[in-house]
Amino acid sequence: MNFNMLHWLNLMCEKRGELQQEEQRLQFIIAFFLFVIVFSVYFYSPVYQVTDSNYSALVSLSLLEYGSFKLDRYSLQPNDRSANAERGSSDKAYQLESVGGHLYYYFPPGSSFLSVPYVAIAKTFGISAANPDGTYNQKGEILIEKSLAAILMAALTVVFFLTARLSLSLCWSVFVALSVALGTQLWSTASRGLWSHTWAILLVGLGLWMLVALEFGKQVSPSILASLLAWGYFTRPTIASSHRLKE
Repeated sequence: MNFNMLHWLNLMCEKRGELQQEEQRLQFIIAFFLFVIVFSVYFYSPVYQVTDSNYSALVSLSLLEYGSFKLDRYSLQPNDRSANAERGSSDKAYQLESVGGHLYYYFPPGSSFLSVPYVAIAKTFGISAANPDGTYNQKGEILIEKSLAAILMAALTVVFFLTARLSLSLCWSVFVALSVALGTQLWSTASRGLWSHTWAILLVGLGLWMLVALEFGKQVSPSILASLLAWGYFTRPTIASSHRLKE
């Protein structure tokens, strides 16, 4: 009798393990298709907004080629070069500033730094924010920003799906992920260009996923969590202020 009960319990454990593996496999497949679908929607949406983020891919290229945040080595348009005078004027490139005789990107550099690997890959395919003669290539800039922003926000959609899966069914998790992807500013703003908050919300989203997982008894690496939030600060420092206000 005891032997039969132990045998039955063993079979039940094996069956449960097989079901868990199947569920994990299905979850991976759904996450993959979520990424592909959302990326396609974002990338092929005709409207883009490369405003504040203009020249951010050029900074990534400068880091890749020269290891410097300075943009002195590139030939920019005359109105771009005069960014040190009357910032914010309609005939000036407000995204640039001159400090100590050198030209820099005005906004936080974290996004440009994190984008260096993608800019390097794009360069191997002939897509760059600068032409071979060193002049600024805005078409290349826009294509890099548009594609990378779509990738990052599609990845964030998957993060929302995985976060929801910690407490919801597969169907409801997909609903939550698509609702966020297609019904919030992820589509209308964050995926339209490489804004500083595009990288920031992905990093914070990953951090929140880890914190929620911790609440459900999952193991979380404190160093990885700290790194994500630290890089979120470097991409958009105001997220630290927002967190402080909530406290």
